Order: sequence, then structure tokens, then C-alpha cells
Amino acid sequence: MKPAWTLLLALTLAASALAQTTSKTLVIIGDYSINGTTFPLGCTLGQVTNTMFTDPNGFSVKETYKEASYGKYLRTGDTYGPYHVVADDLAVNGQLECGQYVTIANRMLAQAAAQGVDKKKYNRFIYVLPFTAGCVNGIGVLGNTDISSNTSWIFACEEGMTYEHEIGHTVLMNADHSIDDADPMNSQNATVRLFNAAGTLALNWMDPAGLASLTHDGAYNVAPLEYT
Repeated sequence: MKPAWTLLLALTLAASALAQTTSKTLVIIGDYSINGTTFPLGCTLGQVTNTMFTDPNGFSVKETYKEASYGKYLRTGDTYGPYHVVADDLAVNGQLECGQYVTIANRMLAQAAAQGVDKKKYNRFIYVLPFTAGCVNGIGVLGNTDISSNTSWIFACEEGMTYEHEIGHTVLMNADHSIDDADPMNSQNATVRLFNAAGTLALNWMDPAGLASLTHDGAYNVAPLEYT
């Protein structure tokens, strides 16, 4: 029987010499009002910047992707806002019509562009909007992503894993949600998580040549990579 530590060592050493990728992300935050009533975001620019890039304890989305990819996927970027959008024309019975978060985001981008923000300098885009803006096909959601344009909309500004989860759809392309509770593609909550081994392999962050093949039946104790 192959010792458990051999499998752990193989997983730990599975980082390969694949090319490093840097993604530059534009993050724009804002709120909106309908008939004079403002629907607030609930997070400051500094809080969103920490969540995405600069958390002092290392729990930012940037650091999570860096660690999960063994340093192969680096995320840089900038945050702008908050911008305010008057959405009277996008409302039905005093509430934002489902799906109109896209229009609000575009209006926020227009305000940012008027202040000199150049969208062409970025290859991924995140719009952080009030929770009340989140509606897709009539269903309230915490976030949504358009893979074709590398664009995500976040409606839970305080939840780091929502950002990580939605970005994951663009990184993994056509990947659906995971059934692994420990994987960020499983669900969305406040705590960032590392991708599981299957996701890491799919992204070519972990070299398959570094994995051990088990050829005998037996009981194996495999510790989480964080503890190895």
C-alpha cells in the first residue's frame, strides 16, 4: 500500500512550471435611486478594495487566487466609485425591474469614463451593486457573470467568496457549480476558499505529472493541502 505521505507529498509538489498569467480587473461600485429613494450599497470603496486586493490578513480574492494557483494566476486591478445612478426609468412599481442591473452598471461605467477611467486597460470587469439590484430571470441572486465579456455583477458586497465564485466562472469558463462544500464554486458566502484539486487541475495550475497513482486497495488518510 502506498503510504499516505507519498500522496500528500505528490500533491504538494504538483505545482508545475506553467506560464504565469496576470489578469487586470476593473472594479466599479455604486448605488441607485428610484423616485428619490436611494437603495444603498452597504460597503465603502475601501472595504471592496480590501476584499478584492488588499486585505491585511491575506484573505483577499487576489491572494486566494495566487495561493490556489501556486503563484501562476496573479490578479491586479483598481476600484472606483461610488457612483450614483438615477434609475426611475428602470423601475416597475417603485422597484428595479429584473435584469436592469446591467444598465445601471453601464451608467456607472460611463461616469467612471467621464473621470478618465479607461476600460481598455483591463481584461476583467466587476460591478458591485446593492443587494436589491440582484435579479436574474425573476430570481434574486448574490451575483451573476457573463463569461463572454469577462464581466461579473456582485450584489453581496461584503461577501468575499461571492466575488471569488463569480470570477471563477470566467476563469473556469464553462464550469458549473461544484458539489464540493470546500470549493468556492459550490456556493457563495463570506469566507474565501481555495479551489479543490479537480478545479486546480482543470485550470492547469497543478501538473498532473506530479500526482501519485494509487495501484493497491487500502485506507488512505489525506490531509487538506493547507495542513501539509
